[in-house]
Amino acid sequence: MKKGIIIAIIVVAIIALIVGGVCATIFIISSQPKDPITVDQFKSALQQKDYAIYDAKDQFVVYTYIQSAQIAIKSDDTHQIEFYKFADSTYAMNSFFNDRSQSFENSKGNGQSSTISGSNYSKYVLRTNGKYRVVSVIGDTGIYVDVDDDYEEEVSSILEELGY
Repeated sequence: MKKGIIIAIIVVAIIALIVGGVCATIFIISSQPKDPITVDQFKSALQQKDYAIYDAKDQFVVYTYIQSAQIAIKSDDTHQIEFYKFADSTYAMNSFFNDRSQSFENSKGNGQSSTISGSNYSKYVLRTNGKYRVVSVIGDTGIYVDVDDDYEEEVSSILEELGY
């Protein structure tokens, strides 16, 4: 009987250490800041993937907190990826991320959403009604995607490559 109790205590201790290690790893990873990309890095990366880049800053001239707005449109005109540079990270989070993710959430229906946040980044992903939608910020930059789910794999791969 005593041998069974000792084994149970050892098993519980091992499980607690494993769970604690996983939680600590997740905490450490999520607390590490990410480096935002520059406008030029966005342009270069998307041009290499057969996207045409358009400066859309004039469309947002009334929003003084938007310093740069770039729209990357796939050469076959099937979808686009938007990139923004904001005056600072507060605008990126409050005026961009929170508004866009809430708008997506309101259209969620039966879709699946997820949010990941760290020390200087947040990412919201929604899959619903044949759409793949993402709003992601790192520091004072943001990416916005609203595409048909046919392009999810391609766009997701690009976002991963960019770190968003």
